[in-house]
Amino acid sequence: MDNVQLSYDFGKTGPFDGLHVSAMVQNVFTITRYKGLDPENDWGIEGSAYPRPRTYSLTVGLNF
Repeated sequence: MDNVQLSYDFGKTGPFDGLHVSAMVQNVFTITRYKGLDPENDWGIEGSAYPRPRTYSLTVGLNF
């Protein structure tokens, strides 16, 4: 699974005309029997490549 994103729009909240929150995870997991570092690397052979990192992000949007 490469990307997962969850978003929610709270609408009009308190002094704000809109509030939107979103969370995303990149490179969540890989299901494979491959024993190397990363089955999706660019070179096709491990060499000295590092595995792709798992990345988390959180976004908050406010409308005034």
